[in-house]
Amino acid sequence: MADAYKIRPKAAIAAKARDLSAVSLEKAEKTVEALADKNGDRFVADVLSQMSAVQVAAMLRQKDYSAPSILIWLLTPVLAAEVLKVAPLFWENVHPQMDLDEISAIRDEALDLIAALVLFQKQMGRQKAILQAIADDEASLFYLYLPFYGWQPDETYDPFFENRDVEYGSPAQLFEKMRFVVPEIAAMVFDYITTADIPLKSHVLDLWKNALVGIDTCKKIDRVAEIMFEPIKWRSHGR
Repeated sequence: MADAYKIRPKAAIAAKARDLSAVSLEKAEKTVEALADKNGDRFVADVLSQMSAVQVAAMLRQKDYSAPSILIWLLTPVLAAEVLKVAPLFWENVHPQMDLDEISAIRDEALDLIAALVLFQKQMGRQKAILQAIADDEASLFYLYLPFYGWQPDETYDPFFENRDVEYGSPAQLFEKMRFVVPEIAAMVFDYITTADIPLKSHVLDLWKNALVGIDTCKKIDRVAEIMFEPIKWRSHGR
């Protein structure tokens, strides 16, 4: 990928954002790779920042989270946090009568997304910046708590070293990474999981409702695609 970065006019960045928005989701990652090869990573990061968080989240969902994506590497920390806020819009079969299997599937999907955003980063500085951006936003932090429901921390943690003897992509590994990179955020997660009295189902429903009210539109929403280009006006989640 091109390393040199030239200051580009905002109009040029906005135009590329519109072009990328028009590309089919299936071709989005290849298009981003080509754009980065030609213009450099920073330019693509600026382009992605001009796009709706819903659009970016939809692009990320085109492949599973088991392998790195160039999109994950190029998201700004703030945009990564925004992606978490809109991620519930893509959940299927969210309703008050959800059974345990449906709720667990949503929790596992949240774990996969957060783990991809954090663990696939090549630099600790990026991991720290993304986790900090998530923690700085109330709704994103509420999403961060979700994968840790039902998880119990290991009491044998060494306070000075990261424990690498954990299952990859598990809540334990994500917690270890947070504890090593940004211990104060790991402490927030630990405190919430061990003291919160909000049932898992209620937590899921609150995240979903907050994602919906964040979309500044009065029309009925039947498909996520209908709100991919709507302005977003975030409000506090209902707790």
